[in-house]
Amino acid sequence: MPFPLPIVALAISQTLGYAILFYTFIALGESWSEQRGWSMPLINGALTAALAAQALTAPLFGRFIDQGMAGTLLPVGLAAGSMLLASIAWVESIWWFYAAWILMGFCWSASLYDTCFSYLIQTRGRKARQAITAVTLVAGFASTLSYPFNRWMAAQGNWELSIFLQAGFGLLIMVPLAWYGTRKRVHPDLSAQNSKATVTSQSPTIANTPLLLFTVGISLLVLAHFGLLPSLFPLFNEVGLNNLQATVLASLIGPMQVVGRIALMFSPTGIPMIRVTYVCAASMIAAFLVLFSLSWLAVSVIPIICACLVFVLLDGGAIGVLSISKPLSLAESFGKDNIGTLSGVVALPSGLAVAIGPFLLSYFAETFGFPAMLGFVVIILMAALLALVASQLLLKE
Repeated sequence: MPFPLPIVALAISQTLGYAILFYTFIALGESWSEQRGWSMPLINGALTAALAAQALTAPLFGRFIDQGMAGTLLPVGLAAGSMLLASIAWVESIWWFYAAWILMGFCWSASLYDTCFSYLIQTRGRKARQAITAVTLVAGFASTLSYPFNRWMAAQGNWELSIFLQAGFGLLIMVPLAWYGTRKRVHPDLSAQNSKATVTSQSPTIANTPLLLFTVGISLLVLAHFGLLPSLFPLFNEVGLNNLQATVLASLIGPMQVVGRIALMFSPTGIPMIRVTYVCAASMIAAFLVLFSLSWLAVSVIPIICACLVFVLLDGGAIGVLSISKPLSLAESFGKDNIGTLSGVVALPSGLAVAIGPFLLSYFAETFGFPAMLGFVVIILMAALLALVASQLLLKE
């Protein structure tokens, strides 16, 4: 289906935003370790600090969004992030390295998905779902753009040049696209059919029980997915895959996110987004149960590959759809009037969950083993689904 040019511009700018400002860290971490002499845990700590900074500033930027400033935040945040990225080439102190990435976390909070989706919900009305889907379809290939380019440049000994080129490309292409995508505001459809007037929309604080339960559910879902990612290769090796098999299967998670989003795009438009979120949670439960069963069964390599492929399909597709259903469920359940503030309230604990998830699950796996860790994640996901269902039941009272 055709999309307006501003939506296309936003989709491209978000793709470049994630490719340049986020995935560059993951792609070049080893190069920084080798050249600067810093350990990988020390470098990865900067990523955790950046994710925490993103989460902690989400409520503040959410209030700015509700004041109509999303169209300013998106291009300004991307521009500031591009300049910060360029500064990394000159940083030789680990403390300045951490400072730069903490500031980058502020830029992520101002200019990536949460701000973009809040803007689209505010301005696209009934068409927000299609617009958000279009953005995520394109942005799903951000890592595909970033990893090969950065890894190739680093292999040539030119990671600094890679950073400068990306920062320049961001300032010259990404930022103007973000500005163009937000320069014309479409008045939102605030009819009674599209916006629920609830107590939460008037006072969106985490003290509101339905919103608290919704936030807990979303936070546990992202903790499970993102917490497992750093342990995914050792886990695949543990169940019986070699390095090549593990690499191929792990690389399919991104494309499976796109597949899930395409499926959502062609699904009936009348389905409540909270039900789609339920399906995401159930799909993730099934995915981790598949891996959990592998850890206890003695099977040949072909069934192991098939089971891991099922995991990638279910988990990757679910997390891809969740990036769309989360903001839309939030708007449907709690109202659109304060969508920026609402998004910030949810983003704070869920962002912290993304930051601490890898440490929590890797510690659990190292201490108790992978089977126990997978069982723990299944319990977390079941709790997430129960919290989401409970939030809706309380809203109906």
